[in-house]
Amino acid sequence: MSKQDQNELEDLLKDMPKPDLSKRKRNEIHHAIMNSNNSFSIKKYAAIFGAVAAGFLFFLLIFSSTNTNNQQAVMHTYNDIVKGEISVIEGATEGSLYSSSDQKVIDNFHETIGSMNYKKTTQESSVFEKTITLYNNDNEKVTTMTFTGENITTIDGKQYKIDEKQLNQFTSEFFTEKYKTNNEKKPSLKEQANKVLTLLANENMEALANQVHPEKGLLFSPYVYVKSNAVTFSQDEITKLLEDNTVYEWGTQDGSGKPIELTPREYFDEYVNASAFSNADEVNVNNLKNRGTMLNNIREVFPNAQTVEFYQNGKEELAWESLTLVFEDMDGSRKLVAIVHGEWTS
Repeated sequence: MSKQDQNELEDLLKDMPKPDLSKRKRNEIHHAIMNSNNSFSIKKYAAIFGAVAAGFLFFLLIFSSTNTNNQQAVMHTYNDIVKGEISVIEGATEGSLYSSSDQKVIDNFHETIGSMNYKKTTQESSVFEKTITLYNNDNEKVTTMTFTGENITTIDGKQYKIDEKQLNQFTSEFFTEKYKTNNEKKPSLKEQANKVLTLLANENMEALANQVHPEKGLLFSPYVYVKSNAVTFSQDEITKLLEDNTVYEWGTQDGSGKPIELTPREYFDEYVNASAFSNADEVNVNNLKNRGTMLNNIREVFPNAQTVEFYQNGKEELAWESLTLVFEDMDGSRKLVAIVHGEWTS
């Protein structure tokens, strides 16, 4: 290419639209076009053709760049990113643990993170970290969200840019003293129920008392239909319960209607018998079932409860027995409020 042709091509390139690219990238494209036209002899009209080709190349680059930027700018919702039902919120931030299994808190959490806009990014930040881990009722991790400086959140290893105002709203709502607990990981419902079952089997009443609701105490029901006058003991009374020789009326026998009059130890032997459920045929978490002809009203009596049923098949046909542990939340922890025995009834 002659010097004159080269100058004319330079002038034409100057008049072409400038793509939204870095200066380094524009220089690379410019040199590539100029070098390609130096590879063969060219007349003036060919230089113009080269400029048109350059313009076409710029157009493709602009389109590609715009398309890429649009892809990066796509806003994602939390439900686009994470799949899984949340029932427990736990997290560690700056050495402190935050936790809640209160359904209202969880619903509010869903609403808050659902209203955020998440834009994929490769940007990372380690200015600070606030991590929150989400679990379901079976203590299976749903996802982990880590919030750092510069409004970056990492969700299961992928970075997203979020709005500063939304981030501030989120952290002020959930990383508060209200949900701060100790640094021990909260056991799952099933884990806690197994622990209570072991305490009952070992007759460790002092440790059992620590599991009992300090305000509501512990209710005992010989059948799955819990009566309004069911025997209930306070947390303090549980500690020495098996040493109590008082005969209580725990209810009436199904079928005969005779009163169930027993001491606490006699009642435990007959209607708790926790060791018999150490290898239960079924362990049902938050899944109460109506078995036999008797109505199971545990959910009506304890509408906000979490339940674990230990179910055992009997030796005879149709025979079965169960022990249901009923828990309620209190100040971020789970407390035992009832022990309900169940069995086959005609």
